[in-house]
Amino acid sequence: MLVICFVGGSWYYSKSNQASRLATAVTSTDDDDIATAVVDDNGQKVDGNAVKPLQSLYEGDASSRAAIKQAVKTQNSSQAPFQLVKDGHYFLFNRYVLQAKAFGLMIKTNVKDATVTNNGDSLSAKPISGGYTVNDLFPGRYSLQVMGNVSGSSQSITKVLPVTDIYKQLDNTVSLKAKAPQTTAAQTPAPQNNNSDQTSDSNNDSSDDNGGSTDYSYDKSLRNDNTDDDILIGDWRSSEGTWEFNDDGTYKGEDTNNNDLKGQWEIVYHKGNYWNIKFDHDDGQTDIEPYRYENGQLVQCQLKIHWHVDD
Repeated sequence: MLVICFVGGSWYYSKSNQASRLATAVTSTDDDDIATAVVDDNGQKVDGNAVKPLQSLYEGDASSRAAIKQAVKTQNSSQAPFQLVKDGHYFLFNRYVLQAKAFGLMIKTNVKDATVTNNGDSLSAKPISGGYTVNDLFPGRYSLQVMGNVSGSSQSITKVLPVTDIYKQLDNTVSLKAKAPQTTAAQTPAPQNNNSDQTSDSNNDSSDDNGGSTDYSYDKSLRNDNTDDDILIGDWRSSEGTWEFNDDGTYKGEDTNNNDLKGQWEIVYHKGNYWNIKFDHDDGQTDIEPYRYENGQLVQCQLKIHWHVDD
């Protein structure tokens, strides 16, 4: 009788059979079923609240449920967000659970003193140069909000990030470039004299269509770490067409030959009302363009193009 029990137990509690049952539990629609099958990346038990991101992933992407179930069942840890690990015993037999991998997220943003939440629940975000990191995330789908200030503004802003699925790779990155609430002074700064930081390869003064004087001086070699871009983000229009600086770091517009352009942009220098902006175009070309903000206009200094806000 003992031999029969041992043989039966060896089969029922085998690693492969436990993996199959855990695969069913971790892809259940019941949060308690998922919680009983899983421990976090530190080996601690989790509750129904902790597994909500995983449920959100399943609800939004049915294929992810099937892929995770198959990976766990076949013990393919490279394709699953969990590892099958020993966790005590069933009588004489090893007991296995699914241990979540340690997922991390880097949020690249210009928002300062930020609070990061997921569906209203606060996350522990660590400030780093150029943004924040969030560590020890449970695998799943995240709907993140970032709340804080931009460019020292006293007005708090709240920005919603695109839905982010975190379960395929350990290190994940999202970007958010936020625009500060505009004040009258920020929208129409007074014209500035030549900045000694910039050199000029053209006449400095030229009449603009607001009747003021525009400083076209520039030096595309200048670099610093000031990435404040609250004035730049938005839609602009000129006699050459339209241009969009998007807060996710993308842009689209037209060149002086009416060719459509799109790609990525980033600030490589900013001081006062002057910027050097790097454009990585989708056609593989990269260039640096100098801009000033004067008399309520965004001016491309090299080409002397005046852009107006496209309402």
